[in-house]
Amino acid sequence: QSPVPVIDAATLAPIVRKAIDDQGQLDDAKVKKALDARPVVRSLSFPAAYLVERLAGSSVDHACVLPAGQDPSSWTPDGALVAGLTDADLLVANGAGYEAWTERAALPQSRLLLSAAGLDLLTVPRTEHEHGGSGAHLHEGTNPHTWLDPDRYAAQARAVAAALMTLVPVKAPEIEARLGELAVELDGLAATWDELLGVLNEHQIAGNDVAWAYLLERAKLPFTLILLDPAAPLEAPPAEAFRAFVGAHPSPLMLWTAA
Repeated sequence: QSPVPVIDAATLAPIVRKAIDDQGQLDDAKVKKALDARPVVRSLSFPAAYLVERLAGSSVDHACVLPAGQDPSSWTPDGALVAGLTDADLLVANGAGYEAWTERAALPQSRLLLSAAGLDLLTVPRTEHEHGGSGAHLHEGTNPHTWLDPDRYAAQARAVAAALMTLVPVKAPEIEARLGELAVELDGLAATWDELLGVLNEHQIAGNDVAWAYLLERAKLPFTLILLDPAAPLEAPPAEAFRAFVGAHPSPLMLWTAA
């Protein structure tokens, strides 16, 4: 005789929440639909979306809410989209301030995963600039580009995997296997980056984006930030800062983020 199936509280909670009718009563049809449906997961930026896609596979109903071509640091969703997110079983963000709008929106905190929470984060000075005509935005405080460091991104992957295994415990072995595969890939990427960064020791390095800081920190290389919009003409004062940097160092190297 087959054993009685056991559903833990973490799995049952979203099912019950979706199966309650307008009068606060359980609806049998909604219970069946909720049991048959895959949990709804919404990612809020591309680093988070990649982790969900790699780890969850087809075990969840996943979509990234960030429109193509939008910068997560400056994009703000409309009220209807935010309201729709309250129905998701899990919201996955990079965190570290990358999706700045989440700090102002009324999101269900118990279902919002900031995957970079708890990481050792770098900071950036207060600066304002544009990317490709998308409008000026502010860099200040925490540097959110954690995924560019393979070790930090691996920690974020572990956080996402843990949340997914709680959400879909029956798929935990598959999620854990995918996490292992991703960990191997990130270890290989870390080794490649370290080899490439090792040849830069004799250079003085600048970059036009705060994101470069996480890579250069791996090799303990100093980094000068010169915020230049790659889609705009070279104008003062950034141009003056760039010329000063080149003139002050015998072996300057500029790392460039394209528009």
